[in-house]
Parts: sequence; structure tokens; C-alpha cells
Amino acid sequence: MGAIRTLIPIVQKVLPLLDGNVALAVANLLVPRLQAPTVDMRPVEDAVAAMRAELTGVHEGITAHETALSRMGEQLESLKDSLERSAANQKELADDLHRVQKRITVLAVAGLILLVASIAANAVLLVRVGQILH
Repeated sequence: MGAIRTLIPIVQKVLPLLDGNVALAVANLLVPRLQAPTVDMRPVEDAVAAMRAELTGVHEGITAHETALSRMGEQLESLKDSLERSAANQKELADDLHRVQKRITVLAVAGLILLVASIAANAVLLVRVGQILH
């Protein structure tokens, strides 16, 4: 494709030879080719360089965010582990408290029975002493 584009202007200059017009063909070959106007690509190149710099900054920001997110994930994982340990400890404490509550209830009932028995024994002794003294 590039070769065809290069040859087309030359073929256009040589075509008058087919008509027998040698002078025009020679004149076409000797006249310098008009060059296409040059396009100043400097602004585009500057814009591309600025975009590359911004892209580098964005990439660094993304890397920093990924690092921060991974640290946050590790912290959340350690927090989860500590919460699980704390929950297990609280369950053990609740079980221990329940056992202690049962023991205290048994002791309180036994103490109440002993107190009632003691009051009954004191009442019986008081009635006997009253009968003996009368």
C-alpha cells in the first residue's frame, strides 16, 4: 500500500508520455513535487506525555490503595480472630457462671433447710425447757 502511494505521483507525471507529450512529462519530472504541509505534532506529543505522567500517578495511587486495602484486610482478619477468641472466652465464663450459680443455689437451699431445722430444734428445746420449768 505504501509503495502504491509512493508510485502514484510518479505515474501521474509520466502519463503524458502515453499521449506523446514528452515535453510535459519531462517538465513534470523536473518540477519539484509539492510537499504536503507539515503538521506540528508537538502539542499532541506534549498531551500524550502529560497523559502518561498522569497515568503513572494514577497507577501509583492504585498501588498505594491496593497496599492499604491489603493492610486493612489483614487488620480485619486479626480483629475477626480476636473477636472469635473473645466470644469463646465469654462462653466459657458464662458456662462457669452457670455452674457457680447452681452450686450457690444448692448451698442456699441447704443453708435454708439447716436454718429451718435449727429454728425447729430451738422451738422444740424452748417448749421442753418451758415444760420443765413449769
